[in-house]
Amino acid sequence: MKEISIENQEDLSKFLESIDWHDSFIREIYCVSPSYIVEDPDIGTVAADALPGVKLLICTSYPETPGVEFFFEEVDAINVTFSFDLDPVGKIDSWGVKLYLDGKGGHYSISAQKLICKILDKSSWGWDVNYGLESYFDESGFKL
Repeated sequence: MKEISIENQEDLSKFLESIDWHDSFIREIYCVSPSYIVEDPDIGTVAADALPGVKLLICTSYPETPGVEFFFEEVDAINVTFSFDLDPVGKIDSWGVKLYLDGKGGHYSISAQKLICKILDKSSWGWDVNYGLESYFDESGFKL
């Protein structure tokens, strides 16, 4: 696993251009809130207005970069659909990071304060696979 430091627009553009996104797809999305509830009713919810973090795992069809992980901290907006080809472009400004997954700067995006990127190798995924992850479904689409 190789972590890529994203500090500015140039770093983000270089990273996105270094990956061949052809035939890539979103494998998993995790959204984690830092808020929690304690047993003491006088305290109640801790960090109720804290913004969540989102981890986005993408599989590519190339053995040298089988996976890419984006971790967004303090996410204030997420709009993701799975019915399009990935062609990510990003923008960093004083407001934070915005990643557009459709390459058009349009509808499918994640907006956050900070972004951490990682290139995953096969051992990072936890599966021994070719071209991404193993399938949990047979050819007709039923679970194995």
